[in-house]
Amino acid sequence: MKTIKIRTDESVSQVPLLIPFQGAPKDQFDHHERVLIQLVNDDGDLVGEPEIRAVVKTHDGDENNSAWYEAFVPKETD
Repeated sequence: MKTIKIRTDESVSQVPLLIPFQGAPKDQFDHHERVLIQLVNDDGDLVGEPEIRAVVKTHDGDENNSAWYEAFVPKETD
């Protein structure tokens, strides 16, 4: 499972239920792929606990910009 580090400020200490993020260069995520999201502050310190989210691509990338995704709480499956 890939880990995504998302920068946050002191007002956010838990991974939101729905969080948009831009992929790093050359990152590709499959539709509904599960990732581990870890918040980090400006100093690079980990904030709160990592949480699993599922991703959906919202905007395709191009040669100048990476794609945008939304990560949401995945539906539990048995």
